[in-house]
Amino acid sequence: MSLKLILLTGVEEYKNEIKRVLIKSSVKSFSYNEVTGHEPDVDVATHSNWFVGDRFETNSLLFFAFIEEQHVESLFNNVKEFNDSLESVSHLHLISLQVEKSI
Repeated sequence: MSLKLILLTGVEEYKNEIKRVLIKSSVKSFSYNEVTGHEPDVDVATHSNWFVGDRFETNSLLFFAFIEEQHVESLFNNVKEFNDSLESVSHLHLISLQVEKSI
């Protein structure tokens, strides 16, 4: 059985939708943590604004799971479908990494 480690990030407001996407994609178990996203805007970051970094923090979630390789494509398709349905500029971000060895 070939495993992949998937990492999925999204804003906190999408928590329930992300869980539904994972379940729909046959991800049987997963974990998540609260994370703070930072997105500096170089055009806004000026010397006259000392606290500009605080304005671009986002309360986000990082979901992670070990899944069988056969479910990866379904997950990517379901995340793309979710992103395509959004009117917001904030999308889900997904990566998959090959697991070389595990116990």
